Formats: sequence, structure tokens, C-alpha cells
Amino acid sequence: MRNKPEIKLEYSHHRDQEVVLIKFDYDKGLIDEVKKLAGSRWSQTKRCWYIPADNFHLDTFLNTISGIADIDAANIKDRGVSNITTGRIKESFLSELPKGYLEILEQKRYAKSTIKTYTTYFKQFQDYFSEQSLEKIDFEQINGYLLELITKKSISPGQQNQRINAIKFYYEKVLGREKEY
Repeated sequence: MRNKPEIKLEYSHHRDQEVVLIKFDYDKGLIDEVKKLAGSRWSQTKRCWYIPADNFHLDTFLNTISGIADIDAANIKDRGVSNITTGRIKESFLSELPKGYLEILEQKRYAKSTIKTYTTYFKQFQDYFSEQSLEKIDFEQINGYLLELITKKSISPGQQNQRINAIKFYYEKVLGREKEY
């Protein structure tokens, strides 16, 4: 089994602007995904991809890349919603997660990258169903949500699986419901 490539994100200055550098070893598939990100450019002088910091949103980056690469965002402070820094998620983001979600992830000793992915994807799920009680959402609604992500956002099969696992974690581990397949 092939290990996922690793990406390191960091702030820098390039062409008189603040940018987020996207550093990783050559990987054709990863390059193709990075090219899809709005504002991404190759820097010959820095020898890596970058996005202007004003256009960079960690949630968008994670949605596109986290299923195909491990991401080190320890040096990034996103200007968007989630603000993942130094392996921890900013308190304002965490306070919006259901009670016990993060705590159980940590108690079960999930990897930091998995915690980042699950909390980001579950927060997006939670936002999508913001007008409803999460406890009352049914199987068909969850499948409809996933189908919409597949058809409208073209999420990868890997990302689809991670999103399913983040949702299942809530219903099975946090709420203690029966396993769903």
C-alpha cells in the first residue's frame, strides 16, 4: 500500500504579496488537484505551489486535498472558519462541534490528521443541516447530502469515505447508536 504524499503549508512573501506555500515532493496526481484550487500558481523561484494568502481558505484546501495527502498546517492561521493551528483546532470552531465529538476522538487516540479531517468534515455536515436537529436526521438525508457533494463538488472517493466515517463517528461513537453500513 502506498503512503499518502505529505504537504507542508507555510506563509511566505512572493511577488510583493503574502502567500501560502504548498510544499510537497513531486506527485502528478497531487499537482493536478492543487491546480484546481482557485489562485494556485507555481513559483519557479520558490520551487513550490502557492496561493495568495487573501484567497487561501483552509477548509477549501482540506476539502480538495486531505483525502489524497497528509497535510501539515501547523504554521497556518486560516482567515476562514476553521483556523487549524499547531495540530489543534481553534476554540471558536470546537465550541460548535457537538459535546463529546472531539473528546472521544482524542480518547480513542485518533491521529491528529484524522482529527482535523473528521472535525472539518463533520462541521460542514453540521452546517448543511443547521436548520435541523442532528439527532433527527435520517439515512436518506445523509445519503442526499453525500450525493450532492459528489455531483456538485466532485469529491473524490477517498474524501467521500472520510466524510462518511466522520458522520458515522458522531452517530455511533458520540450518540452510541447501532452501526450503519
